[in-house]
Amino acid sequence: MKYYLNIHRRKEKVAVLNHIVPFIFGIKWTYVIHCKWDLHSVESNCEIATNERFLGANGLTLNKHRTKLFVNDPLAKTVTVYTITDHGGKNVLAKEEKIELPMVVDNIEYDHESDEIWMGTLPDLTSVMQHSGNKSIPVPGGFAVLRNVDGQWSVEDVLEHDGSKLSQISAGARYGSRIILGSPYSDGILVCN
Repeated sequence: MKYYLNIHRRKEKVAVLNHIVPFIFGIKWTYVIHCKWDLHSVESNCEIATNERFLGANGLTLNKHRTKLFVNDPLAKTVTVYTITDHGGKNVLAKEEKIELPMVVDNIEYDHESDEIWMGTLPDLTSVMQHSGNKSIPVPGGFAVLRNVDGQWSVEDVLEHDGSKLSQISAGARYGSRIILGSPYSDGILVCN
């Protein structure tokens, strides 16, 4: 068991460095790929979907009609919107716009009922870095909503949590009047009224 924890900690430190180095030097090292799977085979066919690179693309979602792809780049604090078109059985992405965000967001999810994008937020990057070396340091996080009203994108910061009950929020969702928050470092979720 100890060997597993040591490996896990090393991997976590490398993962943190993988995010710091591109951010400090502005290196765009991630991109979007599109894969097709044959249900009768283990083979897949993957190709780069767009030539655009990102500092650290982490999270994508589709609108309900599957005509738009939203790509989150937390390090750049942006969501890039692509229009998806079918050219002879091949999906082609055309960049539509880049939405600037006021905070770092992690995972994003398009809610088909409300026509909004739900986002888990990380408002304090300093605590994220401190947490990587000391797990007792709580990392605040929360839930925000990205919506398009009459062609203009706006962000509503709905909830922010101090990290004491659930550290390092990476995803958020609404369920009725409740907000549900999740973290990759927890086996549970946090339900907020």
